[in-house]
Formats: sequence, C-alpha cells, structure tokens
Amino acid sequence: MLRTTLDGPLDDFAELVERFLRAPKRCVNRSIRWRTGNHPDYAVARLHLLADGFEGYRTRVEMAAHLKRDPRKFQFALLFNNTRVLALDVGPARSHKNLLTGKSIACSHWQVYPLY
Repeated sequence: MLRTTLDGPLDDFAELVERFLRAPKRCVNRSIRWRTGNHPDYAVARLHLLADGFEGYRTRVEMAAHLKRDPRKFQFALLFNNTRVLALDVGPARSHKNLLTGKSIACSHWQVYPLY
C-alpha cells in the first residue's frame, strides 16, 4: 500500500493512479526518437511527461512498433512510476488471456490499471 501526500494521505495506489489519469499532462520532449531496443524487430519511442500536481513522479509514454510483422503491431503505454496505468495494444500477435476475467483477447484492446 502506497501512502503519499499530494492533498492529504491516500489509502492506495489505485486512487493515486485515478488522480494521475485525470490530471492534465504535457510532453517535454523536443523531438521523438525511435530506437531499436533489446529486440531488433521492434522500434520504441519514449516521451517524458509532466503531469499537473505530480511533480517528482516518473511519468512517460512508451510507444512500440513491430518493424517486420505484417499486419503491423503497435503498442502505446502510459507509465506512472514505471507502472503501466493505461495501454493500447493494436493488432496483437496472438491471443492472450485477461488474468482477472479469464477471457481470451485476440483483437486491439485498451488496458486500464489494474485490469490487465
């Protein structure tokens, strides 16, 4: 359980995430740089954000694109202190299960913390 003081104590991380998602955000990057990372089939871009009322927290957007797959696969993720709190998976390579619901997912879909 995370406790912090923005306007007073918060009982859990989920409440903090909810406030973060509602806060205005702006990108501080001057340009977007796509780079290949640990996996040469993917290019990744990271955008650093400032969120009003969340100074001192690590906030960023990570975008990934599969370079060789057809049709293309893309991913967008909003991270708050290195935790994915909002993500969009476009054209997933294979079906996978939602751990909480047990349902199989094989199409583009949004993911919101804590429901992955």
